[in-house]
Amino acid sequence: MLKDKKVFIFDLDGTLAKSKMPIDRGMAKILAKLTQKTKVAVVGGGKLALFKEQLLKPLEKESINLHNLFLFPTNGASFFSYRKGWRKEYEIRLNRKDLARIKKALNKGLFEADFEYPKRIFGVTIENRGTQVTFSALGDRAPLPFKKEWNRRRDIRPRIVKFMKKILPNFEVRQGGLTSIDITKKGIDKGYAIKKLMKFFKISKKDVVFFGDTLFPGGNDYSAKKAGIKCVKVSGPEETKRFIDRVL
Repeated sequence: MLKDKKVFIFDLDGTLAKSKMPIDRGMAKILAKLTQKTKVAVVGGGKLALFKEQLLKPLEKESINLHNLFLFPTNGASFFSYRKGWRKEYEIRLNRKDLARIKKALNKGLFEADFEYPKRIFGVTIENRGTQVTFSALGDRAPLPFKKEWNRRRDIRPRIVKFMKKILPNFEVRQGGLTSIDITKKGIDKGYAIKKLMKFFKISKKDVVFFGDTLFPGGNDYSAKKAGIKCVKVSGPEETKRFIDRVL
């Protein structure tokens, strides 16, 4: 039963919001209500700044209990809780050598997969997020319709990821969202974030539930499933709202 869970954990893009878009007013209202009832954690691939833009800013207008909201940017490589402001609980950063190795491997992976940059690029394609390197095929600010079209017709990320994993055994390499590839330290993923959260609250697997849209093998939510907790697959934010409604 969902009502028995002590912590509700959500993926961000594709689960609470459309890719890199703010959560809508309906989601903000229902999430705020959920924080009044129980603990809520959000895990996503973006930096804290993107969490603020996508999640926290829309929630400002609602009656939210920030002490019951917990954030895991960059796929669990960092963790923030609220104590009179957002406090960093941990952060696992990449050093200069890590960044150099990742960039070299990424360039090789793109070459091996015969990747061709599209004519239109929106923002930067290779982003150092401190705790994670993210490659965005169309750029980090690509509009959602462009990303959906590329994902449907030209997505060659599985080939790039497969090659990179061979030459980066000490790192996690995974697909993110519709057009991205995320690289973190080995063992850092959403499953890691969940284990850290359970330790933080001194609770067990039966006490938590995770909601995500890519729980299949190779998906960026799959590590949550491998963590052995209850997982709920959703098709998008509207279905997520319906599940939350059942709890309130």
